[in-house]
Amino acid sequence: LFFEPGFSMDQIILALHNETRRLSWDSTLQSQQLIQQLGRVDLVHQIQKPHALANQRRDIFEKKVGFAFRPENGSKADVCNFFYFSSLDSSEAKELCPEQKDTLRTFVFFGMHKFEVLKEAKVVKATLLLQCDAKLNKIKMGLYKAALPTLSKDFYCSLTKYLK
Repeated sequence: LFFEPGFSMDQIILALHNETRRLSWDSTLQSQQLIQQLGRVDLVHQIQKPHALANQRRDIFEKKVGFAFRPENGSKADVCNFFYFSSLDSSEAKELCPEQKDTLRTFVFFGMHKFEVLKEAKVVKATLLLQCDAKLNKIKMGLYKAALPTLSKDFYCSLTKYLK
């Protein structure tokens, strides 16, 4: 994703990774909260609203770590920010945040967000990668894959509208 000039990396990161701010613009979320902080690792629980392809609420309980990387001899403008996240082990997750009735727990195998400023274009580039068990049957998974470009565009539009 390339963000319009004028948006800072800090603005975008806070909108995506701050639980309170994310709830104010992401219409797919019913709730999201920081359960525990262990040093640089956040334990975050979110419940997603039902939608046409998954007519049941879903919750995700994940550990997330963020860090900044600056190349050797690089300036502050050369910093990239990374966030890695994955679901907690199911027994650990159940202990900290029991599963709720009528809610399907989704497992995130691997997630990564990378944010960098492209100096020449003066824009922030975000690279987003997610691999998860969506628990959809083959037909719904096919529909989901077909709908992914539209869903991604809606997500981006909601985020940029919030940032403005």
